Amino acid sequence: MVAFPLPNICEDVPSLPDEQVEFVLDARAGLLDEAAPGGDALIVTNRRVARVGSGHGSRILTLLPLSSVSAVEALDAGRSLERLGQGVLLIAVGLALGGGSWVVLGVQVLSVLLGGLPALAGVYALAGWAFPDAEGQLRIHAFGQVVTQPLRSSAARRDAPAAAARLYALTWNDALTSAVKLIEAAASVADAEDADAAQATANGVADAEAPDAAQATANGVADAEAPDAAQEDIARAAANGVAEEQAQGAQSIEDGVAADMEQGAVASSYDAARADSIWERIRGSSAR
Repeated sequence: MVAFPLPNICEDVPSLPDEQVEFVLDARAGLLDEAAPGGDALIVTNRRVARVGSGHGSRILTLLPLSSVSAVEALDAGRSLERLGQGVLLIAVGLALGGGSWVVLGVQVLSVLLGGLPALAGVYALAGWAFPDAEGQLRIHAFGQVVTQPLRSSAARRDAPAAAARLYALTWNDALTSAVKLIEAAASVADAEDADAAQATANGVADAEAPDAAQATANGVADAEAPDAAQEDIARAAANGVAEEQAQGAQSIEDGVAADMEQGAVASSYDAARADSIWERIRGSSAR
């Protein structure tokens, strides 16, 4: 099997497997599809960020993974209209002060001082507008350091915000994929822990309910037997009460019969004595 060499993403930098160039930001040409040979450019792929440049007679190459990018900022240091206005205003003030002092006082040295100092500051402001001290930059923050891509033309400064937005989108997508994987792994671990906790809780509840169920069964049996026992006691008491009432009734009947018999006997003896006395009276009257 023949292995073909991988294409380079820039000079002397071969690409990785499945790596493709997303965009190139050149220091002078702005956004490009591919890096120009020997150019000062920032190459962004779907895997990493490469910065190729030169300075002080040396060539600089910086490589970093795309996932390590934490922030992107674009600095536009072009000509400022504010500095242009300040320069023109200062020059006008210097000319007015110098001319006014010369007309009023007629002292050359004083006129030069009053008008020359503001005019000199105005010339400095105009020079700063024509030749900016700092050039535009696209700054990439990663691993606690800053990778800087200079912007040396109006086209590069114009394309810098679009390059920053695109780089951020690529970084965000990569970070989002990693975050989703972490969230899914954490969710699976949490689900497993919840299942274990639920099983342990179910086992604990079952263990706790078994003695309670046995106790409840025993209490239920006792509660069921208690009314039966109470019912039996009530029935026994009722039977005893009925027997006592029957005994008392029989005794009362016997006492009543005896009393009646005694009264009958008394009445019978009284009737017999009365009948004898009547019969004796009748016999006496018959004898006479």
